[in-house]
Amino acid sequence: MERRIVNILDYGAKAGAGTDCTVPVQKAMEEIKERKEPATLFFPNGEYHFHKEYALKRFYHTSNTNSLEYPVKEIGFLIEDQEDLWIDGDGSLFIFHGNMMALAIVNSNQIKLNHFSWDFPCATVSEMEVESVFKNQVTYKVPFSQTYEVKDSDVLWYEKSPLTGDTYWNFKNQEFMEALVLYQPWDKTAIRCREEMWPLSHVKDVTELEDHRLQVTYTNKDTDCYKAGMCFEICRNAYRETAGAFIWESKKVRIEDVTVHYLHSFGWLTQMCNDVSFVKCRFIPRENTGRRATGFADLIHVSGAGGEIRIEECRFGNAHDDSINIHGTFTRVKEMMDNHTLLLEYVHNQQGGFPQYHPGDKVIFYARDTLQGVNGEKEYTVDNRGTVMSDSGRVMQVTFMEELPDFFKDKIGTEGKYVAENVTYTPSVIIKKCYFETIPTRGILCTSRKKVIIEENEFHGMSMPSVFISNDSENWYESGPVRDMEIRNNIFFIWNPYGTEPDGNTAISIDPVVKGGKLPGEDFPIHKNIRIHHNLFYIQNDKVLTAKNVENLLFYNNKIIRTNEKGEIIKKAQKHKLSLLSLIDCKKVKVYNNEYDCNTVYLPDNKE
Repeated sequence: MERRIVNILDYGAKAGAGTDCTVPVQKAMEEIKERKEPATLFFPNGEYHFHKEYALKRFYHTSNTNSLEYPVKEIGFLIEDQEDLWIDGDGSLFIFHGNMMALAIVNSNQIKLNHFSWDFPCATVSEMEVESVFKNQVTYKVPFSQTYEVKDSDVLWYEKSPLTGDTYWNFKNQEFMEALVLYQPWDKTAIRCREEMWPLSHVKDVTELEDHRLQVTYTNKDTDCYKAGMCFEICRNAYRETAGAFIWESKKVRIEDVTVHYLHSFGWLTQMCNDVSFVKCRFIPRENTGRRATGFADLIHVSGAGGEIRIEECRFGNAHDDSINIHGTFTRVKEMMDNHTLLLEYVHNQQGGFPQYHPGDKVIFYARDTLQGVNGEKEYTVDNRGTVMSDSGRVMQVTFMEELPDFFKDKIGTEGKYVAENVTYTPSVIIKKCYFETIPTRGILCTSRKKVIIEENEFHGMSMPSVFISNDSENWYESGPVRDMEIRNNIFFIWNPYGTEPDGNTAISIDPVVKGGKLPGEDFPIHKNIRIHHNLFYIQNDKVLTAKNVENLLFYNNKIIRTNEKGEIIKKAQKHKLSLLSLIDCKKVKVYNNEYDCNTVYLPDNKE
């Protein structure tokens, strides 16, 4: 069937400030849905504005957010119940006014987004750049796009609607903030800075100066550590009321040549989907805005997916949390109702509200204190009733076709001993030719039992491990035992962001988390079959690999080069202060053909 071209201008949309595109998009979507034929919604090159006043409201629950406290989502651009729809932006810029979910794809199939970018005129991250320091006074520059008011010794951050003048959002100083990110332009790095450095703490007085500058006088603070150019990024990150963008219960979604300049609240979340790809996408600040932050949490986050997740030729920078996080979700056995039915509960306060299990889905159970699969990782099948949610959104009644073992009633203290993972929603993963920089946490987190390939990527300035592999039955309950992972042909530039850390930083960390914190020993591996080869590591006094509870771990044909604090290569081989590899409770490990510094073989060959 021939694809129909639908021009957004035919539905009343106009490009330029002072206009609104929210309602025209809604009208176009309704007509496309009714006609039930392949269509491309076309935006002629321009700047299109979306306003929270006209955003559609939906009762959606989003993983890894405070969704149960904020169940209603306001969505600027909603693709819902669509088949075979493409969005062609023709290089357009979408501007979203107000604290809302920019875009969502829900219950849709064969969706393609192509060739546009989006931003917010007033980001929900407020930035303060150090201009000068004099004794107990620091003068800061604030981006001109950021609106604020000085009242007594407080700074009130806010955004107002250009249509009505009403306030979209506001907060005072640094309230509701758990972590503050400090950007350092001289090395393009970002860290979560210690609380005594927060720019609006221990304040005696705030004076508003011309040209969007603030002069802050402190009561009792060491200002020697402040340097011109430092930028403090402030947000209400204790509360994630929404995902910044959302893909849910959808299949065959391709995001290509899309630039995201800012994500409000949490990242671009893919939840309970199949076959999603991000190709040639960029998460970068927009030029000439004076802003740096691209969001106050993750950038791409996948919580439960099947098929393939492909992230290729993308660029990530300036987030407040991880660039990519791909995982499943453990739900804990709360009660065994009969020999086929369980009550399973979401545990972490930022999970819950949506069904985790569908009829026919396959489920594997694990003991929380060992993360060993029950009955050799036997798969249990969800029957045709699927999931029955409780009113709280935290507990699900799930019935299985097979008879369940009686020991599912067991407890560790007052908590259920076993957790369940929906393995139907565990994807194969390809992360290829991506570039990561200026991230205060990790570059890639990935835990999936299907095949995972991480290749030809480049990591700069990760303040925590560039690649992190966990599997957690105690804290976040982010699930996924690795069974086949290859990390190859990547370049890692590793630095120690805090200078005095005795263990430095680690390029690759494999660190599962079990109930009680005591790993079960090498005879009970949690992860298996991880191959790390043909990578190039530039390090200071840092580790290349930290691995716990892995069976069949290969580390070969890698090259490790020492640099100084400026990133300059130290040409003469020197003795490294730390062990480059830290292996705890691992078995069947092979380390061979690796080079350290000027072709000096440093790592032991054929360690088994």
